[in-house]
Amino acid sequence: MKVLVVDDHEVNRTVLVRILRKLGYSADTATNGLEAVAATRSKSYQLIFMDIYMPSMDGWNFSG
Repeated sequence: MKVLVVDDHEVNRTVLVRILRKLGYSADTATNGLEAVAATRSKSYQLIFMDIYMPSMDGWNFSG
């Protein structure tokens, strides 16, 4: 499964990526909504974990 983790806080990204790794998944990361949109244009993801409140584009406005 291809997973994308999007969060502006490094600790949150790291924790979620480690949890996913323990479950047997690898994940790409992005630090904001704009990076997430760019990532979805170059790769297809089955699951995206996205913080709701972030600078530039948040989880409420994402339409990758």
